[in-house]
Amino acid sequence: MHTEWSEGFGGQEMRILLEMGQHLKSGHHVSLLAPPESPLLKRAKEQGMEVIPSKIRHTFDLPALGRIKNLIQKKAIEVLHTHSSVDSWVASLAGKWAGVPVLVRTRHISVPAKTHGLNKIYALPDAVITAGKQIRQTLLDGYHLSADRVFSIPTGVDTDRFFPRDPDLKLKKKLGLPDNALVITLAAVLRAQKRHELVIAAAQTILKKYPQSRFLFVGEGPRRDLISQEIKRTGMEDFFLMTGHRDDLPEILSISDIGIISSQAEGVPQFLLQAMAMAKPMVSTSVGGIPEIIEDGVNGLLIPPEDPQALADAVLRLLDDRTLAGQIGKKAKHLIEDQYTAGQMAEEIYQVYLKVYRQKEGPKG
Repeated sequence: MHTEWSEGFGGQEMRILLEMGQHLKSGHHVSLLAPPESPLLKRAKEQGMEVIPSKIRHTFDLPALGRIKNLIQKKAIEVLHTHSSVDSWVASLAGKWAGVPVLVRTRHISVPAKTHGLNKIYALPDAVITAGKQIRQTLLDGYHLSADRVFSIPTGVDTDRFFPRDPDLKLKKKLGLPDNALVITLAAVLRAQKRHELVIAAAQTILKKYPQSRFLFVGEGPRRDLISQEIKRTGMEDFFLMTGHRDDLPEILSISDIGIISSQAEGVPQFLLQAMAMAKPMVSTSVGGIPEIIEDGVNGLLIPPEDPQALADAVLRLLDDRTLAGQIGKKAKHLIEDQYTAGQMAEEIYQVYLKVYRQKEGPKG
């Protein structure tokens, strides 16, 4: 049983859904406990997974703790896997109370966790999974956890969905993009750490040389109005398209020439891996777990965070040298196929479950 407290839908929730789907394919029984109105719960239900609508109001939600404890015992749950801070407190305590054999927490983001003396959240699970090596090291340094309890398992890509394909020209027309448009895409939740404003600043330099460039912001989030206002303030409404959340990201990527990540903090963003799987050249800030994936100049271009000029220069380098862009895209695709598929991710997670379970086996098995 997976638990999630958040009512949003971004990379973290997409990964949970991907993990669950892969384990369901392998024949395991998988369920999700999440808020009744959450997009994650709705999507899991649409994909035929068992869902348990249950809101965890806060860290000290004792009624929720009791409900989850009873659910674990009633359903004979063997693996309890938590994902956010609030559900990790409540569900982990419920799991301990119920005697669940395997208790795992995933830390998805690279923002440093609070390490004050009262925060014992990472002492509760049997194992902690991180979305990258840098996040793992942050936990080891901050919490002094035993290294054999913390596992770096980056998000995998569903290569049945994300693979190189011809551009979807009907979609390009439907989005109102000119036939000759050079499409530069950022897919991310519209929140502060994603730094969409840097792309807007860089676009002014890019457009001087390539006025046919168009910029797609794919995703939804709390900063939509602020980002839209910045686009208007700079007079670039004709060059930016905010698409909102899209379920057709493979088709969006098919019409994209370059992918961008401008974040100031990241784990290993799914958009990065998905675009690479489709052989799209990526320009990304060198933050979080991204340098674990991109080798600068080989399978992508790395830039420092908070530097719109560096972002513009990297994009122009790829637009100027289409041969280089193609070579980078091909090497990116090969890396994903070799090391970062959804199946590989799911198997590594399953092996963590097994390791914990076997460590708890008694003399009678």
